[in-house]
Amino acid sequence: MQRDSRVALSVVDFDNPYRMAAVQGRVIDMRGDADNAVMDRIAHKYTARPFPHRSPTRVCFVIEVEHAGQRTLSFEHQPGDN
Repeated sequence: MQRDSRVALSVVDFDNPYRMAAVQGRVIDMRGDADNAVMDRIAHKYTARPFPHRSPTRVCFVIEVEHAGQRTLSFEHQPGDN
């Protein structure tokens, strides 16, 4: 990312793998998070608990979003089907 700041991030819905979101952009800042404050805020929002994986070397990347979107494919997810 120091040589080429372009990044892409995609997230798939655990309950429906045919539903996803994606972001493309550029890293505009790197911030240390040794006290895990950033990760704790996110974890508290979604789980009401602190982030469980502590790391004194954690780094957060700030991304300037250039493109973002979501898509749900028209398949019915049926776990266990072969």
